[in-house]
Amino acid sequence: MNDIRQILRRFGETNPDAEALDYIKLLYQNEFGCGHLCPDGADVLSFLTEEWDNIGHFPHTPLFDDIGNGLCRLNLGALRKSDLPLAARAFVLSAQTPRGSDSSFREKLLLLDQMVQNSQLPLNGRQAASVIKDYLAGGIRPIHHSESFRERHAPHYRVVELPFAVFFPVLQEAQNLLEAGEKPIFAIDGRCASGKTSLAALLRAFFPCNVFHMDDFFLPFDLRTEDRLSAPGGNVHYERFFSEVLIPICSGQPFSYQPFCCKDGSFGSSIQVAPRPLSVVEGAYSMHPALRRYYGQSVFLTVSPEIQQSRILARNGKETLRMFNERWIPLEERYFAELQIPGVCSEVIDTSLLDQD
Repeated sequence: MNDIRQILRRFGETNPDAEALDYIKLLYQNEFGCGHLCPDGADVLSFLTEEWDNIGHFPHTPLFDDIGNGLCRLNLGALRKSDLPLAARAFVLSAQTPRGSDSSFREKLLLLDQMVQNSQLPLNGRQAASVIKDYLAGGIRPIHHSESFRERHAPHYRVVELPFAVFFPVLQEAQNLLEAGEKPIFAIDGRCASGKTSLAALLRAFFPCNVFHMDDFFLPFDLRTEDRLSAPGGNVHYERFFSEVLIPICSGQPFSYQPFCCKDGSFGSSIQVAPRPLSVVEGAYSMHPALRRYYGQSVFLTVSPEIQQSRILARNGKETLRMFNERWIPLEERYFAELQIPGVCSEVIDTSLLDQD
Protein backbone atom coordinates (compact mmCIF):
# COMPACT_ATOMS: atom_id res chain seq x y z
CA MET A 1 0.00 0.00 0.00
CA ASN A 2 3.01 2.34 -0.04
CA ASP A 3 2.13 3.53 -3.52
CA ILE A 4 -1.42 4.38 -2.41
CA ARG A 5 -0.02 6.36 0.51
CA GLN A 6 2.13 8.38 -1.89
CA ILE A 7 -0.80 9.01 -4.23
CA LEU A 8 -3.05 10.18 -1.40
CA ARG A 9 -0.35 12.43 0.05
CA ARG A 10 0.37 13.94 -3.34
CA PHE A 11 -3.34 14.57 -3.94
CA GLY A 12 -3.65 16.21 -0.53
CA GLU A 13 -0.65 18.46 -1.17
CA THR A 14 -1.92 19.48 -4.61
CA ASN A 15 -5.55 19.85 -3.53
CA PRO A 16 -5.58 20.92 0.15
CA ASP A 17 -9.23 21.97 -0.18
CA ALA A 18 -10.42 18.54 -1.40
CA GLU A 19 -13.08 16.75 0.61
CA ALA A 20 -13.37 13.09 1.58
CA LEU A 21 -15.58 12.38 -1.43
CA ASP A 22 -12.79 13.54 -3.74
CA TYR A 23 -10.34 11.12 -2.11
CA ILE A 24 -12.85 8.29 -2.46
CA LYS A 25 -13.30 9.13 -6.13
CA LEU A 26 -9.53 9.12 -6.62
CA LEU A 27 -9.23 5.67 -5.03
CA TYR A 28 -12.18 4.35 -7.04
CA GLN A 29 -10.54 5.45 -10.28
CA ASN A 30 -7.19 4.06 -9.14
CA GLU A 31 -8.82 0.67 -8.51
CA PHE A 32 -11.41 0.35 -11.27
CA GLY A 33 -10.27 2.70 -14.03
CA CYS A 34 -12.81 4.28 -16.35
CA GLY A 35 -14.89 1.48 -17.90
CA HIS A 36 -18.09 2.66 -16.25
CA LEU A 37 -17.87 5.98 -18.12
CA CYS A 38 -17.63 4.53 -21.62
CA PRO A 39 -20.95 2.85 -22.50
CA ASP A 40 -21.11 0.66 -25.57
CA GLY A 41 -22.13 2.45 -28.72
CA ALA A 42 -21.39 5.90 -27.38
CA ASP A 43 -19.93 8.43 -29.76
CA VAL A 44 -17.01 9.20 -27.48
CA LEU A 45 -15.37 11.76 -29.76
CA SER A 46 -18.52 13.84 -30.15
CA PHE A 47 -19.06 13.85 -26.37
CA LEU A 48 -15.46 14.91 -25.74
CA THR A 49 -15.64 17.60 -28.41
CA GLU A 50 -18.83 19.05 -26.93
CA GLU A 51 -17.29 19.05 -23.46
CA TRP A 52 -14.06 20.60 -24.75
CA ASP A 53 -16.00 23.36 -26.54
CA ASN A 54 -17.75 24.23 -23.28
CA ILE A 55 -14.66 24.40 -21.06
CA GLY A 56 -12.13 26.06 -23.36
CA HIS A 57 -8.42 25.46 -23.72
CA PHE A 58 -5.96 25.75 -20.81
CA PRO A 59 -2.48 25.11 -22.26
CA HIS A 60 -0.66 25.62 -18.94
CA THR A 61 -2.62 22.88 -17.15
CA PRO A 62 -0.70 19.58 -16.91
CA LEU A 63 -1.94 17.23 -19.59
CA PHE A 64 -1.79 14.17 -17.32
CA ASP A 65 -2.04 13.49 -13.56
CA ASP A 66 -0.68 10.11 -12.46
CA ILE A 67 -3.17 8.36 -10.16
CA GLY A 68 -1.24 5.10 -9.76
CA ASN A 69 -2.01 1.51 -10.70
CA GLY A 70 -0.93 2.22 -14.29
CA LEU A 71 -3.57 4.92 -14.75
CA CYS A 72 -3.71 8.70 -15.07
CA ARG A 73 -6.18 11.50 -15.52
CA LEU A 74 -6.06 13.15 -18.95
CA ASN A 75 -7.11 16.79 -18.53
CA LEU A 76 -9.29 17.77 -21.46
CA GLY A 77 -8.65 21.49 -21.10
CA ALA A 78 -4.93 20.95 -21.69
CA LEU A 79 -5.56 19.32 -25.07
CA ARG A 80 -5.55 21.00 -28.42
CA LYS A 81 -8.78 20.42 -30.28
CA SER A 82 -6.88 18.48 -32.92
CA ASP A 83 -5.79 16.02 -30.20
CA LEU A 84 -9.34 15.07 -29.21
CA PRO A 85 -9.44 12.01 -31.53
CA LEU A 86 -6.33 10.68 -29.77
CA ALA A 87 -7.92 11.28 -26.37
CA ALA A 88 -11.12 9.56 -27.43
CA ARG A 89 -9.23 6.53 -28.72
CA ALA A 90 -7.10 6.35 -25.56
CA PHE A 91 -10.24 6.50 -23.44
CA VAL A 92 -11.98 3.73 -25.38
CA LEU A 93 -8.93 1.44 -25.33
CA SER A 94 -8.42 2.01 -21.61
CA ALA A 95 -12.06 1.25 -20.86
CA GLN A 96 -11.75 -2.14 -22.56
CA THR A 97 -9.39 -3.43 -19.85
CA PRO A 98 -11.28 -5.00 -16.91
CA ARG A 99 -9.62 -4.14 -13.61
CA GLY A 100 -10.15 -3.90 -9.88
CA SER A 101 -11.91 -5.76 -7.09
CA ASP A 102 -14.24 -4.70 -4.30
CA SER A 103 -11.99 -6.22 -1.64
CA SER A 104 -8.92 -4.32 -2.84
CA PHE A 105 -10.91 -1.08 -3.00
CA ARG A 106 -12.15 -1.59 0.57
CA GLU A 107 -8.56 -2.00 1.73
CA LYS A 108 -7.67 1.31 0.10
CA LEU A 109 -10.60 3.03 1.81
CA LEU A 110 -9.44 1.59 5.13
CA LEU A 111 -5.97 2.99 4.48
CA LEU A 112 -7.49 6.38 3.64
CA ASP A 113 -9.32 6.41 6.96
CA GLN A 114 -6.18 5.41 8.86
CA MET A 115 -4.12 8.17 7.23
CA VAL A 116 -6.77 10.76 8.04
CA GLN A 117 -7.01 9.63 11.67
CA ASN A 118 -3.20 9.84 11.92
CA SER A 119 -3.30 13.44 10.61
CA GLN A 120 -1.42 12.48 7.44
CA LEU A 121 -4.00 14.11 5.16
CA PRO A 122 -5.72 17.52 5.35
CA LEU A 123 -9.14 16.15 6.32
CA ASN A 124 -11.20 16.22 9.50
CA GLY A 125 -11.00 12.70 10.97
CA ARG A 126 -14.57 12.46 12.26
CA GLN A 127 -16.12 13.88 9.09
CA ALA A 128 -14.01 11.69 6.80
CA ALA A 129 -14.88 8.53 8.73
CA SER A 130 -18.58 9.40 8.46
CA VAL A 131 -18.34 10.03 4.69
CA ILE A 132 -16.52 6.74 4.11
CA LYS A 133 -19.08 4.86 6.22
CA ASP A 134 -22.02 6.43 4.36
CA TYR A 135 -20.38 5.66 1.02
CA LEU A 136 -19.90 1.98 1.86
CA ALA A 137 -23.46 1.74 3.17
CA GLY A 138 -24.68 2.65 -0.32
CA GLY A 139 -22.57 -0.01 -2.03
CA ILE A 140 -19.36 0.33 -4.01
CA ARG A 141 -20.12 2.58 -6.96
CA PRO A 142 -18.69 5.48 -8.98
CA ILE A 143 -19.34 8.91 -7.49
CA HIS A 144 -19.00 12.57 -8.44
CA HIS A 145 -16.48 15.01 -7.04
CA SER A 146 -17.70 17.08 -4.12
CA GLU A 147 -19.64 20.21 -5.04
CA SER A 148 -16.94 22.48 -3.61
CA PHE A 149 -14.24 20.69 -5.62
CA ARG A 150 -16.24 21.09 -8.84
CA GLU A 151 -16.78 24.79 -8.15
CA ARG A 152 -13.11 25.51 -7.39
CA HIS A 153 -11.38 23.28 -9.92
CA ALA A 154 -13.97 22.58 -12.64
CA PRO A 155 -12.49 19.11 -13.26
CA HIS A 156 -12.83 17.86 -16.82
CA TYR A 157 -10.78 14.77 -17.48
CA ARG A 158 -10.86 11.12 -18.52
CA VAL A 159 -8.99 8.26 -16.87
CA VAL A 160 -6.66 6.50 -19.30
CA GLU A 161 -3.82 4.00 -19.02
CA LEU A 162 -0.40 5.47 -18.26
CA PRO A 163 1.31 4.44 -21.54
CA PHE A 164 -0.95 6.86 -23.39
CA ALA A 165 0.54 9.68 -21.32
CA VAL A 166 4.15 8.56 -21.78
CA PHE A 167 3.79 8.06 -25.53
CA PHE A 168 1.35 10.90 -26.29
CA PRO A 169 3.96 13.04 -28.13
CA VAL A 170 4.61 10.18 -30.57
CA LEU A 171 0.89 9.72 -31.17
CA GLN A 172 0.55 13.45 -31.81
CA GLU A 173 3.37 13.46 -34.35
CA ALA A 174 1.96 10.46 -36.20
CA GLN A 175 -1.45 12.10 -36.40
CA ASN A 176 0.03 15.39 -37.61
CA LEU A 177 1.97 13.69 -40.42
CA LEU A 178 -0.99 11.60 -41.53
CA GLU A 179 -3.31 14.62 -41.52
CA ALA A 180 -0.77 16.43 -43.68
CA GLY A 181 -1.23 13.72 -46.31
CA GLU A 182 2.15 12.12 -45.77
CA LYS A 183 2.85 8.39 -45.57
CA PRO A 184 5.55 8.42 -42.93
CA ILE A 185 7.93 5.69 -41.78
CA PHE A 186 8.49 5.76 -38.02
CA ALA A 187 11.58 4.29 -36.39
CA ILE A 188 11.53 3.17 -32.74
CA ASP A 189 15.05 2.49 -31.50
CA GLY A 190 16.21 2.16 -27.91
CA ARG A 191 17.45 0.01 -25.08
CA CYS A 192 16.22 -3.54 -24.63
CA ALA A 193 13.11 -3.78 -22.44
CA SER A 194 12.41 -0.06 -22.91
CA GLY A 195 9.01 -0.62 -24.55
CA LYS A 196 9.76 -0.50 -28.28
CA THR A 197 7.38 -3.32 -29.18
CA SER A 198 4.70 -1.88 -26.89
CA LEU A 199 4.91 1.53 -28.56
CA ALA A 200 4.67 -0.10 -31.99
CA ALA A 201 1.55 -1.98 -30.87
CA LEU A 202 0.09 1.27 -29.54
CA LEU A 203 0.62 3.01 -32.88
CA ARG A 204 -1.05 0.07 -34.60
CA ALA A 205 -4.04 0.41 -32.25
CA PHE A 206 -4.43 4.10 -33.17
CA PHE A 207 -3.58 4.22 -36.86
CA PRO A 208 -3.72 2.01 -39.96
CA CYS A 209 -0.12 0.87 -40.10
CA ASN A 210 2.33 -1.95 -40.76
CA VAL A 211 4.89 -2.86 -38.10
CA PHE A 212 8.30 -4.29 -38.92
CA HIS A 213 10.59 -5.80 -36.29
CA MET A 214 14.36 -5.46 -36.52
CA ASP A 215 14.62 -8.76 -34.61
CA ASP A 216 13.56 -10.38 -37.89
CA PHE A 217 16.68 -9.01 -39.58
CA PHE A 218 19.60 -10.09 -37.45
CA LEU A 219 22.67 -11.12 -39.38
CA PRO A 220 22.70 -14.74 -40.62
CA PHE A 221 25.39 -16.95 -39.13
CA ASP A 222 27.43 -17.24 -42.33
CA LEU A 223 27.81 -13.44 -42.53
CA ARG A 224 29.02 -12.97 -38.96
CA THR A 225 32.67 -12.29 -39.69
CA GLU A 226 35.04 -10.63 -37.24
CA ASP A 227 35.16 -7.47 -39.34
CA ARG A 228 31.39 -7.26 -39.60
CA LEU A 229 30.73 -7.78 -35.90
CA SER A 230 33.44 -5.31 -34.92
CA ALA A 231 31.41 -2.47 -36.47
CA PRO A 232 28.73 -0.90 -34.23
CA GLY A 233 25.36 -2.21 -35.36
CA GLY A 234 27.04 -4.79 -37.57
CA ASN A 235 25.07 -7.68 -36.09
CA VAL A 236 21.91 -6.56 -37.89
CA HIS A 237 21.38 -7.31 -41.58
CA TYR A 238 20.57 -3.73 -42.50
CA GLU A 239 21.34 -4.35 -46.19
CA ARG A 240 18.53 -6.92 -46.42
CA PHE A 241 16.14 -4.70 -44.45
CA PHE A 242 16.93 -1.83 -46.83
CA SER A 243 16.31 -3.83 -50.01
CA GLU A 244 13.43 -6.04 -48.82
CA VAL A 245 11.47 -3.54 -46.69
CA LEU A 246 12.45 0.13 -46.95
CA ILE A 247 12.67 0.34 -50.73
CA PRO A 248 9.36 -1.53 -51.24
CA ILE A 249 7.62 0.70 -48.67
CA CYS A 250 8.75 3.76 -50.58
CA SER A 251 7.48 2.27 -53.84
CA GLY A 252 3.96 1.98 -52.43
CA GLN A 253 3.54 -1.52 -53.84
CA PRO A 254 2.71 -4.80 -52.05
CA PHE A 255 5.74 -6.87 -51.09
CA SER A 256 6.90 -9.74 -48.92
CA TYR A 257 9.89 -10.67 -46.78
CA GLN A 258 11.11 -13.60 -44.71
CA PRO A 259 11.87 -13.18 -40.98
CA PHE A 260 15.18 -14.57 -39.75
CA CYS A 261 15.18 -16.84 -36.67
CA CYS A 262 18.24 -16.38 -34.44
CA LYS A 263 17.63 -19.64 -32.59
CA ASP A 264 18.32 -21.95 -35.51
CA GLY A 265 19.48 -19.63 -38.29
CA SER A 266 16.49 -20.37 -40.51
CA PHE A 267 14.19 -18.09 -42.49
CA GLY A 268 10.49 -18.27 -41.76
CA SER A 269 7.52 -18.23 -44.09
CA SER A 270 7.08 -15.12 -46.24
CA ILE A 271 5.12 -12.28 -44.69
CA GLN A 272 2.87 -10.52 -47.18
CA VAL A 273 2.64 -6.74 -46.80
CA ALA A 274 -0.01 -4.46 -48.28
CA PRO A 275 0.71 -0.70 -48.27
CA ARG A 276 -0.76 1.27 -45.37
CA PRO A 277 -0.61 4.98 -44.50
CA LEU A 278 1.90 4.51 -41.67
CA SER A 279 4.89 2.17 -41.44
CA VAL A 280 6.58 1.51 -38.09
CA VAL A 281 10.06 0.01 -37.74
CA GLU A 282 10.72 -1.08 -34.17
CA GLY A 283 13.81 -2.50 -32.58
CA ALA A 284 17.39 -1.77 -31.69
CA TYR A 285 19.53 -0.86 -34.71
CA SER A 286 16.56 0.56 -36.63
CA MET A 287 18.37 3.94 -36.64
CA HIS A 288 21.51 2.52 -38.24
CA PRO A 289 23.09 5.18 -40.52
CA ALA A 290 22.33 3.03 -43.58
CA LEU A 291 18.59 3.29 -42.84
CA ARG A 292 17.81 6.48 -40.95
CA ARG A 293 17.42 8.87 -43.89
CA TYR A 294 14.22 7.09 -44.92
CA TYR A 295 12.34 7.86 -41.71
CA GLY A 296 9.91 10.71 -41.28
CA GLN A 297 10.04 10.44 -37.50
CA SER A 298 12.22 8.62 -35.00
CA VAL A 299 12.04 8.02 -31.27
CA PHE A 300 14.63 6.65 -28.87
CA LEU A 301 13.28 4.83 -25.81
CA THR A 302 15.42 4.58 -22.71
CA VAL A 303 14.91 3.05 -19.27
CA SER A 304 16.79 3.05 -15.99
CA PRO A 305 19.25 0.14 -15.54
CA GLU A 306 17.36 -1.15 -12.49
CA ILE A 307 14.00 -1.27 -14.24
CA GLN A 308 15.60 -2.69 -17.38
CA GLN A 309 16.98 -5.58 -15.33
CA SER A 310 13.64 -6.27 -13.62
CA ARG A 311 11.75 -6.21 -16.93
CA ILE A 312 14.14 -8.62 -18.65
CA LEU A 313 14.07 -10.95 -15.63
CA ALA A 314 10.25 -10.97 -15.56
CA ARG A 315 9.97 -11.40 -19.32
CA ASN A 316 12.80 -13.80 -20.10
CA GLY A 317 14.02 -15.41 -16.89
CA LYS A 318 17.34 -15.49 -15.05
CA GLU A 319 19.37 -17.40 -17.65
CA THR A 320 18.36 -15.11 -20.51
CA LEU A 321 19.04 -12.07 -18.33
CA ARG A 322 22.61 -13.27 -17.92
CA MET A 323 22.94 -13.53 -21.71
CA PHE A 324 21.59 -10.01 -22.15
CA ASN A 325 24.06 -8.63 -19.61
CA GLU A 326 27.04 -10.46 -21.09
CA ARG A 327 26.33 -9.95 -24.78
CA TRP A 328 23.30 -8.05 -26.06
CA ILE A 329 23.27 -5.04 -23.75
CA PRO A 330 27.00 -4.26 -24.28
CA LEU A 331 26.54 -4.53 -28.06
CA GLU A 332 23.55 -2.17 -27.96
CA GLU A 333 25.26 0.33 -25.68
CA ARG A 334 28.28 0.46 -27.97
CA TYR A 335 26.01 1.07 -30.97
CA PHE A 336 24.12 3.83 -29.12
CA ALA A 337 27.32 5.56 -27.98
CA GLU A 338 29.53 5.32 -31.07
CA LEU A 339 26.77 6.27 -33.52
CA GLN A 340 25.16 8.80 -31.12
CA ILE A 341 21.74 7.27 -31.67
CA PRO A 342 19.77 9.20 -28.99
CA GLY A 343 21.06 12.47 -30.39
CA VAL A 344 19.92 11.81 -33.95
CA CYS A 345 16.39 10.75 -32.98
CA SER A 346 13.51 13.21 -33.14
CA GLU A 347 12.36 12.33 -29.63
CA VAL A 348 13.82 10.65 -26.55
CA ILE A 349 11.40 9.11 -24.04
CA ASP A 350 12.22 7.52 -20.70
CA THR A 351 9.73 4.71 -20.02
CA SER A 352 10.86 4.05 -16.44
CA LEU A 353 7.71 5.84 -15.25
CA LEU A 354 5.60 2.94 -16.51
CA ASP A 355 6.98 0.75 -13.70
CA GLN A 356 6.61 3.33 -10.92
CA ASP A 357 3.53 4.09 -8.85
